[in-house]
Amino acid sequence: MKDDLQSRDPLHEGIFAYSVSCLLSRDRDIEGNELRRFAGELMVSVSGTCFHYGAIDIGHIKAYIETGTGFLYADTLGDAGDVTIEGREGNAVHGFRLVLNSVI
Repeated sequence: MKDDLQSRDPLHEGIFAYSVSCLLSRDRDIEGNELRRFAGELMVSVSGTCFHYGAIDIGHIKAYIETGTGFLYADTLGDAGDVTIEGREGNAVHGFRLVLNSVI
């Protein structure tokens, strides 16, 4: 069986995908507008950090934020001025699930 790295298309050399899922919480409620702001700042922070550590291009960075009563989707192609955030915030919550993935 061929090693996955050896079977990759040469055009994809240097392109990597990353993903993480976690539960985040704090003692006081997180309001919906605060979650929306967090999602936008997360996109800017992740893309800036990728470029700082040598990324040449960002294919896509996406975040999904899920609460018991709401769902937000944020994405960027790496430009801090081009972050999209859609969805509904829902009620204030103590915690949420964050799924973050990227192609760099």
